[in-house]
Amino acid sequence: MLWLVLGVGLFGLLAVTLWWNVWRVIAPSRVEERPGAEFPAGFLWGAGEDAYQHEGSSFNNDWSRWERSTPAPIDRGARHECGTDFWNRWREDFALAAQDGHTAHRIGLEWSRIEPTRGVYDQEALARYRDMLRTMKEQHHFTTFVNLWHFTLPLWAADDGGFENPRLMERWDAYVKVCATTLGPFVDYWSTMIDSQIYALTGYMIGEIPP
Repeated sequence: MLWLVLGVGLFGLLAVTLWWNVWRVIAPSRVEERPGAEFPAGFLWGAGEDAYQHEGSSFNNDWSRWERSTPAPIDRGARHECGTDFWNRWREDFALAAQDGHTAHRIGLEWSRIEPTRGVYDQEALARYRDMLRTMKEQHHFTTFVNLWHFTLPLWAADDGGFENPRLMERWDAYVKVCATTLGPFVDYWSTMIDSQIYALTGYMIGEIPP
């Protein structure tokens, strides 16, 4: 009797699974008009990038080195490589965002691009970020957001102990001042870092990502 009950239950579970994944007909979505359902004046509608994840061609940081370690830490040996190629296609991306009616945009700064060697700042990288922000402000009239850090450290900083080394705060302070001085005229809002809790939990406690 028990086997019969288990068999019927298993068959029912299989039938429901097949219906949900194969035979279920999903009704097409529709736009529902609602009087007064509008964003309030001044509502910011936008999107954003997080430096390393989107820019591509960024290899002078601890995350890129980790991706190339052995055995491969990411499923099927996947690597960042070109990302979404935002570093080269940012003008096109901003134009598309403007066409979609965006009024705000956030970019992230890649510390390893800006300060590839301790105390040495890449003026070409800073100029690229400045051009991005100027275009957002002057051409598309976006409200601009800039995030200073998201998970990646320059190799020189990682090799010196990363955030566990108190000396890094001196370099961080200098990095932030350079960014603020160079980019500040085109930035409306700054954020220090994004997803710091994920970095602390997954990077330090679990150890699934750098450091």
